[in-house]
Amino acid sequence: MGFLVFGCDKKQSDSPKVVTQEQVEALSSHIEQLEGKIEDERKWSSQLAEALSKTVTLSDRRLSRLEDDKTNSPNDIEKRLQHMPIWDTALLTSSDKGYSPLYTNSGVFFVALESAEPYLDGYKIRLRVGNLQSVTYLGFSLSLSLSGRKDRIEATFPDRLNPGSWTIVEILSPKTNAKELSFMTATLNVAQAALREPTDKEYRR
Repeated sequence: MGFLVFGCDKKQSDSPKVVTQEQVEALSSHIEQLEGKIEDERKWSSQLAEALSKTVTLSDRRLSRLEDDKTNSPNDIEKRLQHMPIWDTALLTSSDKGYSPLYTNSGVFFVALESAEPYLDGYKIRLRVGNLQSVTYLGFSLSLSLSGRKDRIEATFPDRLNPGSWTIVEILSPKTNAKELSFMTATLNVAQAALREPTDKEYRR
């Protein structure tokens, strides 16, 4: 089946152009894909704005408390800082391979999206966790929130987070599609911290 399209330009051929049903369906499908991408971008922008708004609120709260603590001792301020995260959520996107800072009560870490590969009915997500401290952490847990989903993916790892080093871990996300990986947030909790024991010579000092 075809459609006759008559042009008004006299310079063009007098014979009508024929647009096939397949071409119409292909154009309709392309339009639907573009509309889907626009909707995904809107959702991503909304979630990003919400995450950034939360970060700004936490930062403002932290500055306000610091101003209130001007007359307190440095020890009091330090104790409060331990319970006031600046950025407690890492923002990750599939289009950006850069790292995102993540502040916790145990220090500052970097989190980066290494890759996301199809696996069974979902995806295998590979993350890089960077430990900026001079402390070794024995075990940690990650919590991921994917775009458009209310549930969170929880994973615990026995891996060591060595000081000044990256650690690569994998998280399986079942029943996940590519759209849900366009934007995600991550939180981190570390377990036990290990420090170097003093030598006999250092101990005697």
